[in-house]
Amino acid sequence: MTRRTMLELLASSAAGLAVAPSLGRAATLPHRKRLGIGMHSYGFHWQAARERNGNAKFSDALGFLGYCHQLGAGGIQVAIASKEQSEARRIRAKAESYGMYFEGQLGLAKSDSDIARFETELRMAKEAGASIVRTVLLGGRRYETFRSVQAFNEFRENSWKSLVLAEPVLKRHGLRLAIENHKDLLVPELLELLRRLSSEFVGVCLDIGNSIALLEEPMEVVQALAPFAFSTHIKDMDVREYEDGFLLS
Repeated sequence: MTRRTMLELLASSAAGLAVAPSLGRAATLPHRKRLGIGMHSYGFHWQAARERNGNAKFSDALGFLGYCHQLGAGGIQVAIASKEQSEARRIRAKAESYGMYFEGQLGLAKSDSDIARFETELRMAKEAGASIVRTVLLGGRRYETFRSVQAFNEFRENSWKSLVLAEPVLKRHGLRLAIENHKDLLVPELLELLRRLSSEFVGVCLDIGNSIALLEEPMEVVQALAPFAFSTHIKDMDVREYEDGFLLS
């Protein structure tokens, strides 16, 4: 599939969401046809909020929800910084009033002592209306993080341990965990973890662009991970030649 064909398919399934001035029309589309917005689409805005810049359009999950509603988005994917259940309930009530969905975001537990934090964040996401929470196994990028095969193998083993810790907690609360292919594992490596765990509560947040950085063909990635997908990240990618390889944005 060519880049043009992919963009035409995305446009036909989410008409009105391609450019900001027309986003308002998306509010009239059926719920299943409305794209949501993930918090990492607004990295500079969140940074401005942390720096208490007066131009920041939002500073928390509730504010982000309202901002995305103004754009006509169907839902959001965002972390909840507050640990107050009242805040989560406000997010849920507001999302329901907007007719929007809410997906949570959190970090996996690294050890037994971290399970309580993980479960607290999971409860907050559920209270806010989430049935899916997105996570990553690696916050950075494989090719920038690891300097040896041993370091990478340790990461894979630690990722497995984190998933084993998470699975019973997810099952207890009835939430599904969507692991993003985050420029960390090749598709066969991610599938190995998923099949090894074999849980209906652990799947994929399928990013259609990230795996290009690992030289994997985009449509092959989609076809391989789609059966495990709970949510998606849809993006356009720009690839350019570079004397030491290629640039990807």
